[in-house]
Parts: sequence; structure tokens; C-alpha cells
Amino acid sequence: MIEPNTPILVGCGQVTLRDESSDSQITALELIKRAAILAAADAGLDLQLFNHVDALACVQCTRPGIHSLAGNLADDLGLKENAKIYYSTIGGNTPQWFVNTFAEKIARGQLSVVLLAGGEKLSSLKGGFAGMAQQSNVNIELSKRNIEVIGDHRSGSNQHEVSHGLMMPTQVYPLFENALRNHYGHSVQSHRDKLGELYSYFSQVAADNDYAWFRKPLSAAEIVTVSHTNRYISYPYTKFMNAMIAVNQSASLVMMSVASAEKLGIDPSLWVYIHGMADTHDHWYPSERQNYYSSPAIGLAGKKALAMAEKQIE
Repeated sequence: MIEPNTPILVGCGQVTLRDESSDSQITALELIKRAAILAAADAGLDLQLFNHVDALACVQCTRPGIHSLAGNLADDLGLKENAKIYYSTIGGNTPQWFVNTFAEKIARGQLSVVLLAGGEKLSSLKGGFAGMAQQSNVNIELSKRNIEVIGDHRSGSNQHEVSHGLMMPTQVYPLFENALRNHYGHSVQSHRDKLGELYSYFSQVAADNDYAWFRKPLSAAEIVTVSHTNRYISYPYTKFMNAMIAVNQSASLVMMSVASAEKLGIDPSLWVYIHGMADTHDHWYPSERQNYYSSPAIGLAGKKALAMAEKQIE
């Protein structure tokens, strides 16, 4: 017998609006709203779903000045007044952390139906990041809902690291990559070739994904060769090895308890069970870590997730 509070995923939605799209100028709020509506439709409930949502959690957007986005989204979707509204701190692990956190809340009977959402609206913002800063003060009608900010509020760097210029990912990640190269005993050339092979595989996957921002497959040589279109961002990373922040993309998930899914009549074929999960992190500040080529936290997270799923790595 399945426990009534077992958390399941029942719907998902994704949106990618390219610059050439006729509606690429829509707001970040509208972009994320579209993904949420698609997720509701995927669950087979359409807009009726939003009458039952008792918690909405939004991943923090890069663009400043829209901290009320979660509340505004709740208003636009017509969520009930007593629905809990959450907005995250900055963190690349946030989407998976949301799944883990709210699955646990559902399992404990604290919540029944949860909507997770997030997106970035930076590609078509006029003037790029300069335009982002200029437009951050645009008047936005603020929601009157109570919004709880959750996550780790600490800065990513301590004062010692800041004094040595270690603040941005482009300044810190190369320390890890070069430490890994040394640890594995790779030459500069062989490590670069391995990076090219890895990222080439990623680009092949993206080429077959309608939602990917870049869908042109790249060879390993194209990825590692420095050129006027593929400069070094920070050694050893060329431009083609870096994540793209200037996108117009959003995504949303619907998570609920088995009892709620049964009550709402959601087809059991749509239920996706979460077999195992874990959240860990290494020492928060890079300068406090034992070395730059290993991550005890990742190993521990894998072991814990497998243990919960009662599975072995094989």
C-alpha cells in the first residue's frame, strides 16, 4: 500500500523564447507563468490546479528589482490567499534543492500540492546587463502576499577571498579545474582534449532538445580552439564551455501527495516517484576546503540518495 503522503511529480512545463520570436519581449513574470500553466495542463487539470495549490516556490531570477515575482505570480495564477509563497536565495543547486525540500514537506504532511517555478528573461533585454541595471528600477506592482525567502543567505566569498580577487565563478572555478588536471596527471593538452570531448557530448544532446538555447552541435576541436568567436573566459574555459545566462527560458513542476493526486483524479500513469534524494555542501568558502580536486559532499549526497532509494551504484 502506498502511503498517502508519498510525494510525486505529476506535471511539468518548459518555455524557450528565442530572440527572433514574435513574443520575445514579454516580461519575466509572463514567461514563468506560461511554464506554470503548461505544467498544470501536463497534470491534466489545466487552470483548475491553481485552486488547490497550497505552496508556490520560485527560484530567484538574476535580474534585480523583481523580488516580488513570486507573489505576483501567485496573484496572476489565482492561488488561494492562504497559500504559502517562497522565494529562494541565489544558488545553482536551487531547483533540485526545491524538489528535495518540498518533497519532504509533503511527506511530513505539512503541504499537499506544490508548484515550483523559475526562469530567466535576459536575452532580449535591451542593452544586455547594462540595460538590466538601468531597468531594475522599473515600477512593478508589488504583491501584498507574505513572501518567505528561503535558502542560504551567506555570500559566496569571505573577506580573505575577496581581498585576493576570488569572488566570481570565473575566478574560482578555474582553481578546481586546474587542480583536477594535476590530480589526474593530465598534461595541459590532454586535459583540454578531455574537456572538449565532454562538452561536445553536451552539445550533441542540446542539438536534439527543442528547449535548448543553442542547438548547433559542436565538435571537440571547435570547443577547445580559441578564436574571435570562442575566446577564453577564464583558463582553461573557452566561451563554448561556459553556461549561457542571457536566455529567455522558464520551467515549472507540479508536486503533490498521492492522496491529493487521487482526490484530484490525476491519472496514475502521470505519477513520478522520487526514489532517493539528498542535500549536502562542502565547506562554504573555497579557501577553507582541504583541496580543490575533490568534493566529499558530492560523494556523501550520492551515497545518501542511493541509500534512500535502496539501490547500489550499479
